[in-house]
Amino acid sequence: MVSISLFYKYFKALSLDVVTGACISSLFVAKYLGVTLHFSIVLSLGLCVWLIYTFDHLWDARKVAHTAHSFRHRFHQRHFSTLTVIAILAAVMGLPLLRWLPISVFYMGLLLLTLVVLYFVFLITIGRKPFFHKEFMIAFLYTGGIFLGPLSLYQGHLNSALICLFAQFVVLAFTNLVIFSVFEMDLDLRDGHRSLATLIGRRKGRWLIGMLLILSPVMAVSFLMEHHFSEKALWIQGICFMMTAFLALVMVFPKVFRGEAYRTISDGIFYLPILFLL
Repeated sequence: MVSISLFYKYFKALSLDVVTGACISSLFVAKYLGVTLHFSIVLSLGLCVWLIYTFDHLWDARKVAHTAHSFRHRFHQRHFSTLTVIAILAAVMGLPLLRWLPISVFYMGLLLLTLVVLYFVFLITIGRKPFFHKEFMIAFLYTGGIFLGPLSLYQGHLNSALICLFAQFVVLAFTNLVIFSVFEMDLDLRDGHRSLATLIGRRKGRWLIGMLLILSPVMAVSFLMEHHFSEKALWIQGICFMMTAFLALVMVFPKVFRGEAYRTISDGIFYLPILFLL
């Protein structure tokens, strides 16, 4: 049990849980849209998500002059050079995947890559400005990656239900990150990291989370109405409801989910779409 716990601790530190959740969620969206994702699309998504999160953590770790207080940042501090080399090699070794990608996925991927580059430019140049909310930008890019492959292959029309589902995932990912910023506010202040909670305070952060948790079910109603409450739509929204409910539990019972439990649950919600795949 101890070895499994230790393994998962490093699994999370390397953001592999986030990568797994993104790949499962993308397959979930693909099944909803009735398209099949080539293995190259799933592998490319996983690699891109891992690279974005790894470089983001390396950037944060590099800014801390002392030993970081969070395990994730300490891990990236201690293995900064090794992880940097591995990330660069992974990016280079991932280039052959491009030849397998459908041309529509390739072009949409270039668009998303441009947004990712802009994110890092903003992070470096204006990252400490009050209008720059890192959490929302990451949530949008994460959701964009999840939907990129399925949308690139989808031959249907962009309807309100699809827009609602995209918005729901943005809200869920954003809520996830705001929860982290609220739980880790004290650690971020000690290490000099800027987060939404350090900017607006823990109380307003909790208020924002509450509003976001209400917003997802509201969009679910619009989604269900668009699909005339079909069985497939009920399955989709049932899973989204469970994802929202688990995030709500973390906020309602913060003492139960102290330590790393809040991260395990909050990131773990993106595993739940596997129920639709099965």
